[in-house]
Formats: sequence, structure tokens, C-alpha cells
Amino acid sequence: RDGLLHDITQVIGDMGIALTGTTGRVSNASSQAIISVDVSLSSWQQSVEFVSYLSLIEGVTEIRKEAI
Repeated sequence: RDGLLHDITQVIGDMGIALTGTTGRVSNASSQAIISVDVSLSSWQQSVEFVSYLSLIEGVTEIRKEAI
């Protein structure tokens, strides 16, 4: 949906999280946006809070966490 990336980056900014990278594409087969954000989180607790806020955004249907 229009504005989805903005809503995600708004959460990142509001939480004071460092955004280190982002990619996005639209899947033609499903008409879904696939957005990847790379962030630097300071703690496990911040990670849980971040995922919780993301899950409240309209249009977010799945969240995957990958550790480096």
C-alpha cells in the first residue's frame, strides 16, 4: 500500500534506531511489497519492542528477524 515504507521508517525514527540499509520490491505474483530494513538494535528488549510496533502497522503481514 502507498505509504507503507514511510510508516516503517517512521517507527524506526521514533524509536531512535539506526537505519543502516533498506531494499524493497513488489512481488508480481502476489502484488505484495517485500521490504527489508537493516537496523542496529541496542538490546534484545529493543528488538522485541521494534517487532511489536512493526506488527501494528497496517499492511505488515510478516516480520522476519535475521541476526548477523
